[in-house]
Amino acid sequence: AGARSATRAAISAGADVILGPILADNVRAATSEARRSGTPLIAFSTDQTVATRGTYLLSFPPEAEVARLVDYVAGTGATRFAFLGPDSAYGRRVKTAYDTRVKERFGEVTASETYQGNDISVMQAPAQSLARFHAEGETRARENGNTTPMSFEAILLPEGGTALRSLAPLLPYYDIDPADVQFMGTSRWADPETVREPALNRGLFAGPDKDTQKPFLDAYDRTYGETATTLASLAYDAVMM
Repeated sequence: AGARSATRAAISAGADVILGPILADNVRAATSEARRSGTPLIAFSTDQTVATRGTYLLSFPPEAEVARLVDYVAGTGATRFAFLGPDSAYGRRVKTAYDTRVKERFGEVTASETYQGNDISVMQAPAQSLARFHAEGETRARENGNTTPMSFEAILLPEGGTALRSLAPLLPYYDIDPADVQFMGTSRWADPETVREPALNRGLFAGPDKDTQKPFLDAYDRTYGETATTLASLAYDAVMM
C-alpha cells in the first residue's frame, strides 16, 4: 500500500521517471500504478521476475554472480561441484542458477545440502553429511590412483555476515580442506570480516571490481563523510541515466 501511494504521489507531482522501489513486492505494487500513466520505473530489486514492460531493474542479481563464478572455476578444470546453503528464497534462487550453470559448463553438482535458519546448530548436520560424502570420494580416488577427489572439487556457500562465519569453519572442522576444495560465494561475501575468516582463505566470490569502484567510493566519502553501501552505486547510476 505504501509503494502504491508513493507512486501515485510521484506521478501527481509530475515525475517523468520513478527510481525504486527496492523489494520485489513493492516493485509489483508500484508497477501497477505507474503503468496507468505510462511512467517508467527503474527499480533496484534483484528478483528478475518483477521486470516487465516499463519496469526495468538496476541491481546485482545472484543469477549473474553464480554464472560468473561457475564459469571462472570451471575454467580452472573443475567438473564436480557441491552446494551448502540456506533453504530460503535467496538460497533456492542461487541453487537453481548454480545447477543450471554447472550443467551448461558440462559439470555436475554431485552433492547438495540445505538448512533452515542461520544458527550454527542447523548447519552442523548438513556440513557433516557433505564431509562424509567427500571422504568417501577421496577414498575411492586413492583406490583408483587418482589425486583428484571423486566427490567434488568446489563448493558454493551462498551466505554472508555472521551466518557465513558460522558455516565456513564447519567444513575444515569436518575435514573438508579449503586447500583441496575451492570454496565459493556470492557478493554476500563482500565484507571485511568475511575476508578475515581463516576458513575462507583462498575462497572466491563474485563482486564489483575494486579498481573501477574506488573513484566512486572516494568521491562518496568526501561528499558525505561515510562509506557508500552497495546500493548507493546503483542509485547514482540510475540518476545519471
